[in-house]
Amino acid sequence: MKKTFCLLLALLLLAGFASCAREEPSAETATGGTDAVLPPVRMTEKTSVADPAQLYTFASGYEASDVVATVRIGDWLGEREFPYCETFFRAEVLKTYKGDVPGEIVLRQDGSADATIKQYPLFTAGNELLLFLKQGTEADFGYDEAGYWILGSFTTTFDVLEDGGVRYIADRYGIAKCAEGVRNYAAEETLSADLFASAVASDPIVSEAGYTFRNIYAETEIADLFADLADGNA
Repeated sequence: MKKTFCLLLALLLLAGFASCAREEPSAETATGGTDAVLPPVRMTEKTSVADPAQLYTFASGYEASDVVATVRIGDWLGEREFPYCETFFRAEVLKTYKGDVPGEIVLRQDGSADATIKQYPLFTAGNELLLFLKQGTEADFGYDEAGYWILGSFTTTFDVLEDGGVRYIADRYGIAKCAEGVRNYAAEETLSADLFASAVASDPIVSEAGYTFRNIYAETEIADLFADLADGNA
């Protein structure tokens, strides 16, 4: 059974999908001079720490996922309340490394206005992320289109950042297992500092959340790794 995180007062709940009331988006949540609908809350005052049931490598995450893709977060769509604590976003699929997926999907993230995971704020419009995804059913998500949830939750969430015309995949929590045979640029202090500054400039909550970026890879090298995995050569 799929495990879902809902963290409140240090409690990690495991639950399956079921019908539940969700908060609907309001025009009042759109701020920042854009037409995007933003989540009303991104980090709750009281957060909790979760111990992931499994840590994935790039290889095991690739094998276990239905889709591996780079996405850009769009509108906040709503949430499922406690005890589910799940938030839904529209997301544009920018690049697909595995799976057949439409150009726009409904994405489910663990956490809601009731409770969020420590250092794992809710996404917001404009975030560009590399994600390992599993597909749910329409009934699971309560929408008229297929939805996807994140395999490994916060442990497999990577920011896509750019410096000097080069795009990088940055492990925001520093807990994902390193990609074997792929150079880790995190030890390059200037690059790491520049990427962190870029992340903060595009989403100020990065600083508040205390991201670490202890694992940083060139996007092209990760793309090559995924190609090898698809061909069975890694």
